Amino acid sequence: MRFEWVVESNSAQEWLDVAPFLIEGDTSSDASLGAPSKALDDIAKHAKSTLFSGLQIFFSPDKFSRSSPDVKHLAELAVAGGAEVLHARPPLPSSSELYDSPIIVISDKELGNEKMKEVLFQVGRSIVDAKWLLDSLSRYEALPRDDFRIHIGGETGGLVFQTQLSVEF
Repeated sequence: MRFEWVVESNSAQEWLDVAPFLIEGDTSSDASLGAPSKALDDIAKHAKSTLFSGLQIFFSPDKFSRSSPDVKHLAELAVAGGAEVLHARPPLPSSSELYDSPIIVISDKELGNEKMKEVLFQVGRSIVDAKWLLDSLSRYEALPRDDFRIHIGGETGGLVFQTQLSVEF
């Protein structure tokens, strides 16, 4: 909402209807326009956000690079969007979860290949950049994770460890 809602509500000595004061959304992307009203409609229908409902998010590692938002703040956003944040490493996926898991591992792609390989082999799941969470929120739509998957490898385009994971040892 625009700040004028607070000022005019104060003048009227009551909370005014928010509809006339809603911001349009992130104007840098047409896809984000209307996101605030979509969010309010969702919350009005369900008494909470259902954007990430049914998803569990694990942030790894605990410390992201300086250019990324703090993990604590990202976790708060995930919970506000209806996700459950996992504080311990998730179990290795079953074969049915390799491609469409309710568990999302979020990391910072700026940490480099070696750190990403370490995270990958700890969790056994593909890793999504934190930008997925932020872009999904700005559009109020859970975007396809494949578009934000962190590729691990060299100059040749990298490897995406999503088809060769071994779930049995």
